[in-house]
Amino acid sequence: MSVSRTPNQKKGKDEVGLLAFGSSGSWEVAIDETLARPARHFAQIEGPSVYLYFEIPSVELVDQVIDFLAVHRNPRADSATTSETLCVVKNANAQVSLIRDDEFDDRFFLAVQATSGPLVRLTLTTDDLHHIANALRCTKEDLDDND
Repeated sequence: MSVSRTPNQKKGKDEVGLLAFGSSGSWEVAIDETLARPARHFAQIEGPSVYLYFEIPSVELVDQVIDFLAVHRNPRADSATTSETLCVVKNANAQVSLIRDDEFDDRFFLAVQATSGPLVRLTLTTDDLHHIANALRCTKEDLDDND
């Protein structure tokens, strides 16, 4: 297990180790875990032009995101059932959500909203969507191997 610190951490506090890792194409997903108890978990998502690092409620979130990305819309369903959002994390400082597009089956949005600032909305489609889904599946396999 490798040990690292997030940029704002002081030496000796909240050290984290790599718990699971997956990559595909130019996308990487890592799950870190605090070395001290109680355990806290963090997700790192890195793509061609984005890097996100945030705390997640549990490692089961990886399964939820994989399932969310795998569900294909029923073309006959009404827009109320096809426009879905998965809240990845919400705390006092920010919210990170994955949003299924209600127009195209193969397009999702990753939205980051700080409570004190603007919204960043990244589009995931075609190759990027394929690679981030594969990276998540590899991360899940790594998590399962660590059980």
